[in-house]
Amino acid sequence: MAKRTKKKVEVKQNTESLKQIRHLETLLKYTLQSVDGKSAELDVLFTNQGKRIQGQINKLKEKQ
Repeated sequence: MAKRTKKKVEVKQNTESLKQIRHLETLLKYTLQSVDGKSAELDVLFTNQGKRIQGQINKLKEKQ
């Protein structure tokens, strides 16, 4: 009986991780689209934010 409960918890955590990864990938997509070359300061800001988001995505993928 305990194994079934554990399995359900793992599946729920896995789907939650996938949901977070999808959300972060969408956020990364729009962040990188914001880099347009018109303002160097903003481009650096968005690039750094994109790197942080990519790091979070990689951490979530490693946990799976």
